[in-house]
Amino acid sequence: MNWIFETVFTFLQTDLTLSTGLAIIGLTVLIRLLLLPISFPAIVQGIKQRQQLNKFKPQIDKLKQQYQSDPSLLSQKLMQFYKDNSITFVNKTNLMNMLGQGITGFGMFQFLNSTNLIGKFAWISDIAKSDVLLSVAVALLTGLSMYLMPSAAESVNYLMLIVVSGVCLVSLLNFSSVIGLYWGTSTLVSTIQSFTANLIHSRKILSHG
Repeated sequence: MNWIFETVFTFLQTDLTLSTGLAIIGLTVLIRLLLLPISFPAIVQGIKQRQQLNKFKPQIDKLKQQYQSDPSLLSQKLMQFYKDNSITFVNKTNLMNMLGQGITGFGMFQFLNSTNLIGKFAWISDIAKSDVLLSVAVALLTGLSMYLMPSAAESVNYLMLIVVSGVCLVSLLNFSSVIGLYWGTSTLVSTIQSFTANLIHSRKILSHG
């Protein structure tokens, strides 16, 4: 897969005369656009799933209270309840989305990490080194993206967001800004997709209300 990324990256940098930083951003956006046919439907399904869970929340809470002393039985009751009401957490669309993003994400990380990319970008004097401001910005954006994820809306809490953002920050401080630019661009695209899907869903609810 490296040769595909390298070919497109070279085209962006040589033929379109983009800087190294812009070429990384451009390549990342192209990849996410190619994944859009599977990633956006997965987000939409997550929103619908959240809507289903909200609808059945009283029944689910009642089961949790009724069988709180027996976690094993509670798990069985919840699984049966989800099955009876056609609530699915894993489906073909979600699996394809996770697989697609996992493969391309790992491939991009390997490509960027194994390629000696240097240059300036915005305030970053050398993208071959880590940048504190970029790392902080991407860490905050990662937390925001996680908060907007429809599948995580019911279970996410501020402590979890802080922990995830903190792990992200520490990780990026140990990688070059090349990885930070990729991570930040990919996360920004995910955030925009989630925001757009939530906005469309909210408007549909208002129009039917």
